Amino acid sequence: MNVLHLTKNWIDGEVRQGWIMAVLGMSGAVSFVLVFRCHPELIRGLVVPAGLIVLALLGYGVNLIVVRPRMLRQFEAAFRADRSEFRRAEAQRLLSLKRSLATNRGIWIALTAVCCVTFFFVPGLTFKALVAGLALAFVSAFVIDAALEHRAGRYYRAILQED
Repeated sequence: MNVLHLTKNWIDGEVRQGWIMAVLGMSGAVSFVLVFRCHPELIRGLVVPAGLIVLALLGYGVNLIVVRPRMLRQFEAAFRADRSEFRRAEAQRLLSLKRSLATNRGIWIALTAVCCVTFFFVPGLTFKALVAGLALAFVSAFVIDAALEHRAGRYYRAILQED
């Protein structure tokens, strides 16, 4: 299996995740509207976190769908120009991406823990909904980054093993 094929598989995975995120974002937006009609007190607390989740899912999901296929064309051109340099640059880019995502993972865990502790100290349903919604937003970011990190790690190992 050559490096270009590995790259195409990685980008296909990114696009699939983008579609999943976009569909979940649209579902979240619809759910938000339906819940608002029934539980306005909860919604006051969930407006900001739910908005963040929907924006993250839709924004980053659509970004993956649109940008990654363009990246493949750029990668193909770079691969044809100099295969060994492409492989080295890709390995370095992926290593940097993995480090960044690993750092993010710690941040998301810490923020989620802070929200979980804070939940027990805030008064009123609106503030509890806000804190719970923020915790859900941080967990969502953790899951998104974990999926990206997992795929980037598989691609990185495959690039290193490719001859």
